Amino acid sequence: MPAEDGGAILAHGTDRAGIERIAAEDPFVAHGVAEYVITTLTPGRVHPALAPILAEDG
Repeated sequence: MPAEDGGAILAHGTDRAGIERIAAEDPFVAHGVAEYVITTLTPGRVHPALAPILAEDG
């Protein structure tokens, strides 16, 4: 993805409402400079090194 199109932030350990609250409080969003599109992903396969991080109880 080209830098001018933005980037990606991965979040784990909070629910969607928490992520939406964090995004809404971002100063760039508050000042109309940026916006977030929040997408929930459920990985089908995970590299073994990431499995503990992505575990449901992780």
